[in-house]
Amino acid sequence: GVSAGHLRCLGAAGRENMAGMTSGSVKRWRQLTVWLHVVTSVGWMAQALTLCTLMVVNLTTDQAAVRVSATSMAQLLDTRLLAPMANASAFTGFMLAAATPWGYFRYPWVLAKFAITVIQLYLGIFILSGALHAAVDAAAVGGPRPTVPMVLGPALMAGAIAVQAWLSVAKPG
Repeated sequence: GVSAGHLRCLGAAGRENMAGMTSGSVKRWRQLTVWLHVVTSVGWMAQALTLCTLMVVNLTTDQAAVRVSATSMAQLLDTRLLAPMANASAFTGFMLAAATPWGYFRYPWVLAKFAITVIQLYLGIFILSGALHAAVDAAAVGGPRPTVPMVLGPALMAGAIAVQAWLSVAKPG
């Protein structure tokens, strides 16, 4: 059934909702949420690696049309796929932490995943997305190529997601 730890972590409203659920429905909810979290996290990582690849193409090609295409596809990938996938991954992770005994601050590995996610979302939304828009404009007029940090950013994002996967499995501390 619903454990006392589950109910303590949920707060009053969550306890009322969860207390009426059968143990089978709680288990199915958790399995579905974990599945969604894994799928969206893998999607986020794969898209970050694809973004990195497109930026490497932009940085290394001598063909103007290829630069414009690679940068435009990177921006499209970022806004249409990566951003929603990253937000879905973060949301499902936050939901799992809030609605299970893991909590946000009870275990260092959960807190580390939480901090990494918040940092990634901030850097992706407020720094990388704007830089991608500027890179598209620059490529269209033959302007400067993206900088190496703009290529490494998505690679580091993918690496951070891999670290989060390790934290989920190893549960250190």
